[in-house]
Amino acid sequence: MKPILHLRTSLAQLSPDEGLILFHLKKKSYTYRQHAEFDHQKKTFCPRTLIENEFPVSDLVFPQNFEMYMDHLHHLDLAGVWQNGNQEPTYAVQPGVQTGVNINSVIRLQSFGNLFARACVPDVLPTNSMAN
Repeated sequence: MKPILHLRTSLAQLSPDEGLILFHLKKKSYTYRQHAEFDHQKKTFCPRTLIENEFPVSDLVFPQNFEMYMDHLHHLDLAGVWQNGNQEPTYAVQPGVQTGVNINSVIRLQSFGNLFARACVPDVLPTNSMAN
């Protein structure tokens, strides 16, 4: 796909909340921490639970859709959530019994996302001065 066509396609697919996510990510990366319990009977890790999300999801119109927005931005090669370092095992009081893992990740723009944000995302959000 030619870059200009990819840019036009990406713009048309973004929701207002996704645009706001790109606005914030243009300025900085954010910590995203999860925990997964270990199921000893099945010998597998359970679905992840969120421990910390440093991103200001309260700024979004639909904050409950944050993970879906991030999946979509990742699909468009704009942004994503990447594991930062190794997973940290967690243990029970009984020594040597692993109970799960903590997963430290970072929410950030991808290479194309950096270029996209510089070209298409404002440095300052517009005010509602037209409402007066």
